Amino acid sequence: MDLKKVAEAAKTVRMPVMALLIYLVIQLLVSLCVPGKTTPSGEVSAQWLGTTLFISSVLTTAAIVGWRRFDLRRAFTGVGCCWKGALAAICGTLLGLLAASIFNDFLPLKNVMEESFSGMSNCTIGLLAIALVGPICEEVVFRGGVMQPLLNRGVRPWVVIAVSAAIFGLVHLNPAQIRFAAICGVIFAVVFYRTGSLVIPIVCHVANNSFSAWQMIRAEQTGEPEATWTGLLGGTVPAIAVMLLAAAASALLLRYLWRHTEPHARDERDALNDLLRNLEIPGVTDRPLDEMPAPEAKNEHVEPVKTSL
Repeated sequence: MDLKKVAEAAKTVRMPVMALLIYLVIQLLVSLCVPGKTTPSGEVSAQWLGTTLFISSVLTTAAIVGWRRFDLRRAFTGVGCCWKGALAAICGTLLGLLAASIFNDFLPLKNVMEESFSGMSNCTIGLLAIALVGPICEEVVFRGGVMQPLLNRGVRPWVVIAVSAAIFGLVHLNPAQIRFAAICGVIFAVVFYRTGSLVIPIVCHVANNSFSAWQMIRAEQTGEPEATWTGLLGGTVPAIAVMLLAAAASALLLRYLWRHTEPHARDERDALNDLLRNLEIPGVTDRPLDEMPAPEAKNEHVEPVKTSL
């Protein structure tokens, strides 16, 4: 066994593993600390679920964004491309999510969280957790915390995209969500890889979850089952047609994004930051390069040269 290769592999996966541990450990600790888990009838409280998800999402986001080793500041400073690329990314992502959602309806799996999500959607803190705070947290963890360190270590992009999407799907645990979440994970990962920005994935993720929450609230208010795309679009044939058109349009738009953007920009400053982190020098490697104090300029007085003619 080549110990150097093992050590290099350990360095490669160290930060992604740390991001996942932060995500899971905070969820566990918050769930143990928040009171009121069960209702008087013995069922899990929707208010407790919403509160737990909200608090754990906020704490996880703060922990990863605040940890300078992840260096996610640039991921929030813009969309990472021109307005045409941003428009293609947003439309392509939303159309891809639509196609994936219709496809998921045609091959339904058991939804073990349906009642919990429905209850959370009908309380304010639960709705905020599902539609806003949760999506932001997931993008920070799986695109910023898992993908970015792997890309920075030179792992092949398609490997990074596939691995991050698979993990994103599996952590949802609910069979009805795993397949859909994995497909969404691929789309979000492609956009993040080509732009280096979390803004567009977050916006689209929030839109997707908000629509799902609206569907659950509507079903609760009307007393009818949650509508499927087949019902909304007027039958199986129209739903298949919309799915295929949405998938084709999404592929074309994301292809445009791929061809007209550069992958995850990395300049000399990024490379030097990585080098400093790997050296692990106390007091130096815990801060990005642009936060290090500039050397003091020396005010040396130079005597003029006297010449005689």
